[in-house]
Amino acid sequence: MKNIMRLTVAMCCAYFFFGALTHVTALEKIAEVRIGRVSQPPVIDGKLDDPCWSNTVEIAPFILLKQKEFAQEQTRAYIAYDEQNLYVAFRCEASCLDPANNQLAEFKTGAAKDSDDIFKNDCVLLLICPDEKRNDVYYEISINGVGVVTDAKCAAPNYWGEGARDKAWNYGGQVAVKTYSDTWGGDRGKAYWTVEFSVPLAAFGPMPRPGATWRTCLGRIEQRNNERSVWQPMEGGFHIAPDSFGRIVFDNAVPGVRNVAVGNFSFGENRMTCDLVSMPAQAGMRLETAVMFAGQGKDVAFRDLAPGKTGKIEHVYELKQAGPFEFQYRILNPASMAAYYQSPLYAAHVSMSLLTGSLRADGDYTLYLNGKEVLKGGKGEQKFSAALLSGINVLALEANGTVTGDFAVGDFTFKTDNRWKYSPAAADGWTANEFNDSAWKTAEANGTILGAPGSKRYFRKIILHGHSAFWPNWAAEALSIAENSVQMLKIFPQGLKKKTLADWQVTLEVPSEFHVAGASGFISARQKRKGFKCEERGTAVRNGQEYRRYAIRALDPVSFREKFEGYQMCAIAVELSVSGKRFAERECVFYYSMEAENGTIQEVPREMPVKILPPLCGKPPKKYAWQTTTAGTDMDDLNCLDTLNASLARAGFNQLWHGRNPEPQKKLPAKNVVMFGFSSWHIDCRPWLEKHPEEAMINKAGNRCHEKVSGRNTQICPGLLVRDTPAWEFVASAIITWMKKDRIDQLVWDYEYSVWDDKAKPTQIACFCPRCLADFKEMSKIPADTQLNYGIIKEKYPEQWIRFMNQRMAQICGKVRQAVHKVGPDKVFSVYSGYQCEETRSFYGVDWAMLVDKIDLAICGYGRPVTQIADTLKVLGNVPLACGDCITPYRTDDRTFPTYCSKAIILRRAVDGTGGFLAWYYPDMDGKSFYASAEISRLVADYEDLFVAHRKDNALVTAEGIGADDVTVFTDGKRRLVLLINEKKEPKKVLLKNNQFTPQMKVFDYYAEKDLGNLREITTEVPANDVKAFIIE
Repeated sequence: MKNIMRLTVAMCCAYFFFGALTHVTALEKIAEVRIGRVSQPPVIDGKLDDPCWSNTVEIAPFILLKQKEFAQEQTRAYIAYDEQNLYVAFRCEASCLDPANNQLAEFKTGAAKDSDDIFKNDCVLLLICPDEKRNDVYYEISINGVGVVTDAKCAAPNYWGEGARDKAWNYGGQVAVKTYSDTWGGDRGKAYWTVEFSVPLAAFGPMPRPGATWRTCLGRIEQRNNERSVWQPMEGGFHIAPDSFGRIVFDNAVPGVRNVAVGNFSFGENRMTCDLVSMPAQAGMRLETAVMFAGQGKDVAFRDLAPGKTGKIEHVYELKQAGPFEFQYRILNPASMAAYYQSPLYAAHVSMSLLTGSLRADGDYTLYLNGKEVLKGGKGEQKFSAALLSGINVLALEANGTVTGDFAVGDFTFKTDNRWKYSPAAADGWTANEFNDSAWKTAEANGTILGAPGSKRYFRKIILHGHSAFWPNWAAEALSIAENSVQMLKIFPQGLKKKTLADWQVTLEVPSEFHVAGASGFISARQKRKGFKCEERGTAVRNGQEYRRYAIRALDPVSFREKFEGYQMCAIAVELSVSGKRFAERECVFYYSMEAENGTIQEVPREMPVKILPPLCGKPPKKYAWQTTTAGTDMDDLNCLDTLNASLARAGFNQLWHGRNPEPQKKLPAKNVVMFGFSSWHIDCRPWLEKHPEEAMINKAGNRCHEKVSGRNTQICPGLLVRDTPAWEFVASAIITWMKKDRIDQLVWDYEYSVWDDKAKPTQIACFCPRCLADFKEMSKIPADTQLNYGIIKEKYPEQWIRFMNQRMAQICGKVRQAVHKVGPDKVFSVYSGYQCEETRSFYGVDWAMLVDKIDLAICGYGRPVTQIADTLKVLGNVPLACGDCITPYRTDDRTFPTYCSKAIILRRAVDGTGGFLAWYYPDMDGKSFYASAEISRLVADYEDLFVAHRKDNALVTAEGIGADDVTVFTDGKRRLVLLINEKKEPKKVLLKNNQFTPQMKVFDYYAEKDLGNLREITTEVPANDVKAFIIE
């Protein structure tokens, strides 16, 4: 299962008293939450900012329906009540609402009231059984992302089938929904939607008294990732017998609890944290954690919190062995032992590594591991074994005389040698992990002998377990590398808390058929750093296989970081040549570990599973854009960068979002695509505004946009840029100079700016100076003497302002395109944004209909909103459209395994659009995406004329076993290219019948490279996430 350690959810911890462990034989499987009575009801507006919500226990996390895994898109729920109503709120994380992902169309909301189509929408469900002793009936309230409600009374025996759901029942409450989409520059989880609603208690009979218990299912349907999730794990669907639901218990007052992090479920100590925002008067609180391993009783630990305590709370519990276990926590009133919250029963697994060793001495000694004595001895040899903790482990040795030791963790071995630290005296706490031994010296060993006869000395060594990490988290499943490719691995150069490492290095061991081409940092010169150096350090043998060993050293001190930015990581280029073997997929393992301080800090080598894919045989199309990003021009080692870029060309990419590429740097193996904008690192307006400060853009707050130092928010008034003014000539000249200097082939304006300038990322052309307001009045036919400001415009003229801002953006595009074409007739100006729809016009500031004669290429992403794609193509006319796919995660603190571009997705994008494909973005890509790109790129290159012409005629075939939308036929009247796309997780058996088929026609299976002859009917199987292509001529 996906480890619970990946999830932060809400619950409570406490301190002051740690209870003894108790032994119980079973765990309660049903979740329960106590709900409080409120004196002031919430305003039903979807904001969830009413005081009453601060006095609820947050209900989270949600589990995937019929599974034991946590949902990727998490949900939190809250319940309260008064004399009239039950009040319910949901907070639903939704990455598709993050504008950076450009997937707003994936948020589904089209159902009508009381329609079961609501279950094809993003929605939440509340199922209520007000009498826990009855199983024959319960009530359903389902609400989608725009507040449409489907409600019903559900009756036994099946609760769902025909006649079981009485939709005449009306719950009679209020509902409000809000979406929160602004994550530009923000933290993960800020893209979400909320539901707030009231449920009249009269709909269920008498007013419930304190202590009354209802059965409740809290559920959610999320469409982007096709997730169905619930609070209480359930083996069936949503509409099952209510004895599988969780419980709500009515009470007078409950604590306000938020944001529990349950710990990472590692061997040894684990820490739960939470925010306690309120506490019932005179009430204390107990946090209880329960752990039960198979065949054993339940170990319970608890902490009590005194009345009145609030704030961030921490609780420690311990996992003492390895293997699968069940986990549950409860929040209790310690006086009555009533449960404010009882979590569901979670299944998890803990792994453990065992340190074994033996010591030989000529005197007395004591060996400690993490402050605990593990071996005490004298003359002769003694052995020990002890479990390592996840993270830092400290071996501390007190020796009266000489001592020799051998240690092992699996295949990893070390000895008593000069890679220990030494002190002639024992300081307080010297055996503990937290002790700072920076003042200790490196031990002077005689081979493997530490100490001196008749002298007492003290030694320490740090052993790390699970410390080093790559991003993305390839080790979570497996890294894929194709033959004939170079894979970039980005590793966190992580130090230790309160300890700066002067000689940090990571050792990477790869099978001998691999080669590490180099390692590089980013913007080291600008950061006044030296970067990294890669050296080959001989070979090793693992499991009978020869490995190459490489050391990647940091040339600067490495400190501990809570959070990493991409430029702070180290990129390692791993190359795999062509083996000449025929195979579908094979496997191997990489090993990696960190060491520092002359080896006194060592890490137990970690394993990363690797899947080897067939060679890249991509073929870059000549006209069809095949785009992705690169590792970036900010890499320190340009030879390493060139090696990575060459591999992208072998994956079929002909246009790379790259950047600076001045002479004498090596020419890119593809067209150089660079982002355009009005920041100082693109078009720096500061020199102009230093001379003409009055021409700076004025934002909605009335401030001039002229940041003299950073240049991040420094714009010339757009009213000057849409006219032939000296200010525009300055910008045009800057564009031309920039493109020539950096050998830029295409400028792309990534335009995702709200017309209302209400995102964290400021809108670059929203100006409220007298000139621009006069232009707005003239275009919108508003009297010239009308007083306008941001607030008045938003209130009285919203549609006019959207149209004005769309037009202003288009006008600037036209001017930029003219400047780009002055550099050369083959230079391209493109725009990236969302697909054509009203939301794109306002939220992203683009109306593609206005850009028809202003751009050379349109680029849209991501997802597949069919109607919006059709609308975009319609308004663009002959302007080619490239469709994109987004590979996540974006943020370096996200430890989820990355998504990938399958062959099915890439071909789908190439077919949906008319101008190409964009894969965003490179650091998340591995061999699966590169191999898929290579395979589809060569198909497009070989039949590029058909893709460019884009003449579809699906009447030329009849297909059984696959949807009509998954079949595309391109034709030029003589040839047919039949494409079958399967984006599902299961293979599809397809019968393909050729219509208007003549005896002279032949069928060729493109990927099987097989001539099928004059075959009218083709029986084939399209593998999962794959394609089939047939050429008929």
